[in-house]
Amino acid sequence: FSSSLEEAAPAPVAEAAPPPVGEAYNVFLSKITDRSKQEKVAELISKVKGCSINEARDLTTRLVIPIAKNVAKEQAEEILGQFKKIKIFGRMTKVK
Repeated sequence: FSSSLEEAAPAPVAEAAPPPVGEAYNVFLSKITDRSKQEKVAELISKVKGCSINEARDLTTRLVIPIAKNVAKEQAEEILGQFKKIKIFGRMTKVK
């Protein structure tokens, strides 16, 4: 007997299975200087990372904000695209 609740809950983006070796990317945002956008950014960080809104709010005050680690290139681009929609820009770096 398995709980349907477990099956229905999608895994957070940041916790995805690691991509093939040599194709992993980390995603970062730069410091959020526009205070009017901090709450919107915090909500999206919370959704993408699967963390609490309070943890996400704390992250918005950092100089560099880690969003995802060791994700596939397509996934990294998708994450950056979500932030770009609210005019927040970041970068993805290839894991060496």
